[in-house]
Amino acid sequence: PVVFNHLVDQKSVESILVCKTQDIAKSLMTRRENVPDNVAYTITHDFYRFFPAREHTSYRSYYMEVPTGSGMLRATMSNLVQERTEEMQGLEEHLRDLEMEKNEVIKSRKSFEAEKRRAMAEIQKLRKEVANINSQMSKVKSEDESNQSDTDNLRARLRTRQTELDVAEEKISDILEKREMMNNLLKEKEEMFKDNKKQLNELKSATNPITKELRILETRISSKTKEMLNQEKLIKKIKSEIESLKSEMKKNADEETQFESAAKKITKKEVHSDRSLKQLNAKILQLKKKLSMEKDCENIEDFIEEFNELKDRYSKLKQHIDTLNEHLNAIYEMKNERSENILYIRTLITNSVRRKFNEMIKKFSVSTGSEIFLRIDHHNKELKFIFKNESGTHSNSDVSSLSGGEKSYTQMCLICSLWDMMQPPFRCLDEWDVFLDAVNRKEISRELLKFSLRNQDRQFIFISPQGACDLSEVEHGIVSVTEIKKS
Repeated sequence: PVVFNHLVDQKSVESILVCKTQDIAKSLMTRRENVPDNVAYTITHDFYRFFPAREHTSYRSYYMEVPTGSGMLRATMSNLVQERTEEMQGLEEHLRDLEMEKNEVIKSRKSFEAEKRRAMAEIQKLRKEVANINSQMSKVKSEDESNQSDTDNLRARLRTRQTELDVAEEKISDILEKREMMNNLLKEKEEMFKDNKKQLNELKSATNPITKELRILETRISSKTKEMLNQEKLIKKIKSEIESLKSEMKKNADEETQFESAAKKITKKEVHSDRSLKQLNAKILQLKKKLSMEKDCENIEDFIEEFNELKDRYSKLKQHIDTLNEHLNAIYEMKNERSENILYIRTLITNSVRRKFNEMIKKFSVSTGSEIFLRIDHHNKELKFIFKNESGTHSNSDVSSLSGGEKSYTQMCLICSLWDMMQPPFRCLDEWDVFLDAVNRKEISRELLKFSLRNQDRQFIFISPQGACDLSEVEHGIVSVTEIKKS
């Protein structure tokens, strides 16, 4: 009694669960909805203690010191072994008895099923016989009743017809009620449709003046811009005409001075003509035409040579432009092909990273109760995690719902899947286990060690303030541990 009171009152042994593996304990303690009622904590066979997730905290796990000795009052080890062997023998005998009982139950079940089928066949046969007897009895009754008066037959027929009429009226009333309900529902839907249509029309009518004003403003803006462009073109044209007139006036002034000086050399004095200005201009034009015809006849051979040179130059330049266009088209095609190849390579790399991540996270997904998949969206430049239940439905896509250890494990799988596609000679992680408990640190360190041993042509550097992981199964010389003590 004293030991029992101590265990119940002092140690609260009734609120402690004992699990065989850490995975079972983690699945019970990770999420609040999975935690059994009135549980203080869970202990595993490898001396790990798991505290359940509460309202404001996530689950926690700690390593327990292994107790020295058995910690119990018992006899010698040989007696203990003998007791365990006898207990094992008893359990084996009980298991054999259960197997024999199971086989007998299966045999009896099969016999019962056969007996059931035979009884069902017999019942069907008896039902047919009863139906035949009833038909014969009805025939006999009909023959007996034929001897009765016609009034009784008519009354019976009236009763049957009345009952049939009542049943038909009930059915008609039910159908009318259903029809009325459907009509009411249809009216409600029509009213809702009318209200929605009315709201839509009100919104359209409210936005119509705004759209009209917007269109008017756009047309005004376009017309004003066209007017501005036309005014600018007109200003440029007027400026060019002014410049041409200025140059022509300057040219005329120079010609006037030249003609005046030439005339003074010839006549020695200013000559006043009897002809009018128009007559003089006509005479000057005739003289210019004669002079131009003479010059054209003299310079036609030079003009032909210059034309041929320009024609040859034009053909060479056109051929050069055609070759440049061909080169540009080839470069454009090469650019498109290169961009397609780059997109194809990006798709291959993305699929490889997703497959590697899904392969590494598969073992961890069993403990969380849902599968985790990686999705990379290049269009929106996003990286998402998708969670699926056992039924295949999307449960959640928020990474914040995971615990700290689960987030670290997911991050480790993502880093390793990216490392698998990269080719840097050095891969380094600094203080990767600062916020991890002992259980998650052990799992993540084991996965990182396996990944680094699979890629021994690269150098991996893991910096941790908590010491190295278990290297008992690694060959000597492959992994080196360097400890730096604080000065």
